[in-house]
Amino acid sequence: MSGVTFPFFPWSKCKTTRPGRLVSVAAALAVVLTLGAAAVLSFVEFDGERFKARLAAEVAARTGRALSIDGAVRLKILPRLAVEINQLRLSAPPGGQEKDSADDFLRIGQARGALEIFPLLYGKIVITRVEIREVALFAERYADGSSNFDDLLRLGEDDTPEDAPLQLEVGEFALLSGALHWRDAALGKEMEARELFLLTDAIGEKAKGRLQARGNITAQPLREAKNSADSAEAASWNFTLTGIYQLEFGAGKLRLDALNFSLAETRGKTAPRAEVFHAQGGLRQALLGWAPVSFSLQGLRAEGGAGGKSSRQENPASFHAFFALESLSWQLAENGARQGELLGLDFRLTRPRSGGEEDALEIALPAIKETQKGRWRGEGKARLRGREGGAKWQGELAVPLDLEALAEKPGVRLAIPALTGTLAGTPEDAAREGLRREVSLRLGGAAEFSLWQDENAAWQGAGAGEHHLTLGESHLDILWKTASAAFPQAGFQTQFEARLDRLDADAYWRSRDTEEGAPEKQKPSSQESVNFSALGEVTGVLTADWIRLGGMELRNLESRARLSGETLIFSPSSEKTSEMRGNTENRAGAKGF
Repeated sequence: MSGVTFPFFPWSKCKTTRPGRLVSVAAALAVVLTLGAAAVLSFVEFDGERFKARLAAEVAARTGRALSIDGAVRLKILPRLAVEINQLRLSAPPGGQEKDSADDFLRIGQARGALEIFPLLYGKIVITRVEIREVALFAERYADGSSNFDDLLRLGEDDTPEDAPLQLEVGEFALLSGALHWRDAALGKEMEARELFLLTDAIGEKAKGRLQARGNITAQPLREAKNSADSAEAASWNFTLTGIYQLEFGAGKLRLDALNFSLAETRGKTAPRAEVFHAQGGLRQALLGWAPVSFSLQGLRAEGGAGGKSSRQENPASFHAFFALESLSWQLAENGARQGELLGLDFRLTRPRSGGEEDALEIALPAIKETQKGRWRGEGKARLRGREGGAKWQGELAVPLDLEALAEKPGVRLAIPALTGTLAGTPEDAAREGLRREVSLRLGGAAEFSLWQDENAAWQGAGAGEHHLTLGESHLDILWKTASAAFPQAGFQTQFEARLDRLDADAYWRSRDTEEGAPEKQKPSSQESVNFSALGEVTGVLTADWIRLGGMELRNLESRARLSGETLIFSPSSEKTSEMRGNTENRAGAKGF
């Protein structure tokens, strides 16, 4: 059977039968006519104003928002169809709920795109490059939990899918300058990402390429909530991100490999001391899926700190942190079944000491799994070593975890059913003030904490626990509860009750006494006082049968205690304390505790 070929078209290597000649000729004529029409249209002036009006009418009909293009719209036909749009603005949704809301939702200074003509014959839309500049996106969450983009997320829900939708491929995407403004009235915070740059290779079915991103992020309280004392809360970071991605739209998957990121603080609370925060890390692999919903991370690593990790000077504000995760996976099947697993989590926080030593806190979580719908269980371990009070300390803690998503409202509950651990101390120098002899402290107890969002989209928290400490023949029992009505704007209010049977503190602790026994004047401390403001306010009552401290004996003691900021104050009740003997000139109050 004879055939015919067309040497200039993609199907030219395939011979056609006699019935197929007509189709091939018609396709070839269509391409020729398209090129001819393009040549003619290239000399015809494009009606940009009409294009603006039709586009604005279509957007208004579908979203109720106003679209305006204040700049020029340019069209170029050859060698490919190219469009350039300048000064585009998309309004915020009608009836904005906040008085300080932005009038615009999106602004684009310039957008360019070039469309290939021939792939249209195959049902493909191939855009060689998309380039946008001077982008500003104003995203906002209102106090009731809704947002100014809810309507855009609902677009297309009622559309009937086409039998054979066109395939979209983008050869390269470039965001050359952009800014993201996020305002959260529910949390009382706002964030700005400026100087944004994003560059990717191809975007499309089974596309693979590299991505690059960088920018600056600033976070601070809402403008109307700020006062002169809030300016120190603003913080700013520069970030960079590189990696390799692979898209599979048909399978609903996004794969990321060899991700590397860095983060450096440029201003904020630590900036006046020139001790900026820095971090860097990488992710070996990430796989995200949306049909069914799933994700997995492998080989996550991050480290950073403040004050310089190579410093050998003792500085309370200097630290170095390291975080590693072997894997994290989660999947939601179409039948509603869920499965999650976290493996190999390690966290280490260190602070340099003189002589090349360091204080360290290490936390390990070998495995935690989703045993029921929304409930994760596992067991963690914590280790502590360091120097304080003229002694070396070393401790271990076993922490079983039970994490559960709340069913009745958005939130989580964390339970620690049986916490156990030990803390051992060894004196460094018997001539100095501090620990007098080796001690071993045993710790036990349980705790539970919940964090949830109320009907006004405000976060609330509450917790309670009981703990038992044993030091030799001494026993201390602590009951506590805490709550916050507006987290994180308002701190936690914590109350406790502590019951001690007997403690001979002088047997374990050496006070600042001279060899003759006369009290020595307290020397000013060269270290900064510790600020506990992040804990909120802690108040409670301590009762004890017998305590000896600094040569003073107290029997049947009842004392109120208050911790706020840098101050810890004990106020013994004379009505309850039946006997106090010894030197009572040093009151039970301390600053910088």
